[in-house]
Amino acid sequence: MENKRVATWLDDAKRWLAMSRSAEKDKFYDKGLYCLEMSMESAIKALFTGSDIEFPKTHNMTHLILLNKDSLPLPIKRDSEELIDVFSALLESRNASGYKAESSFTDIEFKKKLDRYMPRSEKLIKEIEDSLNKPL
Repeated sequence: MENKRVATWLDDAKRWLAMSRSAEKDKFYDKGLYCLEMSMESAIKALFTGSDIEFPKTHNMTHLILLNKDSLPLPIKRDSEELIDVFSALLESRNASGYKAESSFTDIEFKKKLDRYMPRSEKLIKEIEDSLNKPL
């Protein structure tokens, strides 16, 4: 396991999550959703790095979660369907939330998605961090 890279990915995940919360507080729901997707992506990359699973430079980690499910720590393996569901939904909103001017989403739709996926993402990120901090 590459501890420095894992720590960097986890730090990125936490900072993206903090920016998502801040954007939500300021009612910038599109940017909050974008930051939430980046937070989950960074957490998944921390998980893969800490599990010695190689991954290409990509935003879409969904298929890699499916392919490597058996190599993930037990708590994450148990919640892999939840991880896939949350990350897939956030990834689908990535372009709309990153480029609001080109999106047909309304602020209300961004807020609903953020309200739905924020608590689930926070839980998953915590589980990922906890699983990486346990001895292998």
